[in-house]
Amino acid sequence: MSVRTGAWRAGALIAASLGGASLLISLLGLRRAARIVWWCADRFPAGSLAIPPEQLAERQARFIAVVAERLPFRPLCLPRALVLAGLLRRRGLDGELCLGARVLGEFEAHAWIEMQGRPIHEPADLNTTYRCLWRLPTVTS
Repeated sequence: MSVRTGAWRAGALIAASLGGASLLISLLGLRRAARIVWWCADRFPAGSLAIPPEQLAERQARFIAVVAERLPFRPLCLPRALVLAGLLRRRGLDGELCLGARVLGEFEAHAWIEMQGRPIHEPADLNTTYRCLWRLPTVTS
């Protein structure tokens, strides 16, 4: 398989995952949607790669963002975070899906992934803008 074909295939899988995650969250809520994503990730594990886990997570998050920008619908932060969490779980990487709220000003919620306490593919000042109120580990110890 060529690199170009592989990228198209990966993009199509991410697009389908974003649509599926959005639908699952809308219909079942986050906890049940996460259980389904975890079940899928556990049934179809991926091998490890020779790059550091944080770098892999950052690459996957960037790829999710690129695919999401090209879709006819705009997946919000929660389905994007859930898809990334599922990809991390497939590789057995320890991360946390965080749900938080804006610290100051009008209420605004946000979802993101953290690895070792560091937000993945988020602005550097995320922790001054939002406070994580709920965490869901991608891998249970």
